[in-house]
Amino acid sequence: MSCDKIIPNAKAIFIVESPHIDEVKNTPCIPLVGESGKIMSKMLFGKDKAIGLLEDNPYSLMNTFTEALQKSDKLKDLNSDIKKIEYENSKQYKDELKQIYKKYESVINKENYKTRFISISKKTNKCIICGLIAQAFFEYAFDVDKTKFKQSFDYKVNKYKKIKIFYIEHPSPKDDESPWVANGIKELKTFLEIK
Repeated sequence: MSCDKIIPNAKAIFIVESPHIDEVKNTPCIPLVGESGKIMSKMLFGKDKAIGLLEDNPYSLMNTFTEALQKSDKLKDLNSDIKKIEYENSKQYKDELKQIYKKYESVINKENYKTRFISISKKTNKCIICGLIAQAFFEYAFDVDKTKFKQSFDYKVNKYKKIKIFYIEHPSPKDDESPWVANGIKELKTFLEIK
């Protein structure tokens, strides 16, 4: 089971890290209904309601992990190892994450992620991957190495489909310096063609 919200004819896909504990309480699971979803909605649309709850949301929402990292027994050791990484720079952090993903390959279901991503990407030409954990997983799953924030790059999903990928920080309510909180998502709005 995944915690994704697929919008027909979506303008883009947002990929975040994992469902929050609040989101998995819903049946079915609805992504981005908590504080991160509210931050995204406020910055993108000027609305207070979380993006996962908006009826007029034009974006598909996908979680990297299908279970809450903070709650899942299956992912508890993975989450513990992620928390041990000391951040020096984005590349180093993502390289260490990818090593951890390899270590836990039997529990993280890379193929499920790839299948979901390929299926969702058929419906749009743009994808925004939020946060280093989600970005490292994308790079791990598809064997790519990109480290630039706020710059788009093309990814060839298959021989017929190419999608533009954009990296941005995770919309965390705990990070006062996050561009989501400090109103620094100008590059994202340009990428999404939001005025």
